[in-house]
Amino acid sequence: MADISWTAREAMACAYCWAEFSTPENRGESPEAYWLHITEAARSDCRRIANGLSLLAVARGEAVAVTSPHTFTTDERAAIGAECGIKAPSRIWKIIMAVQKVAARRSAPPD
Repeated sequence: MADISWTAREAMACAYCWAEFSTPENRGESPEAYWLHITEAARSDCRRIANGLSLLAVARGEAVAVTSPHTFTTDERAAIGAECGIKAPSRIWKIIMAVQKVAARRSAPPD
């Protein structure tokens, strides 16, 4: 499983899968550890869902500017969750944070 290429697309699918589909008991320490533990078929399902939700476009800044979850109202976070099919506020928060982190890395100047 060490052959995973951590592209922006893979990172978004990983973040979505970790936040939405797993329970704290079987998630592991990090999204990356969880991603390495699940099957390729499960990863493909998550990639398909993330693509369908246009999360990659958001992460690349092609859809909207992404800011911290703190800047969204409760209703706005709920609307984001509804669009993604997520009800748990903590999972919605994690998705927004993951998207923000990917967007920040893309806009950061190279070292």
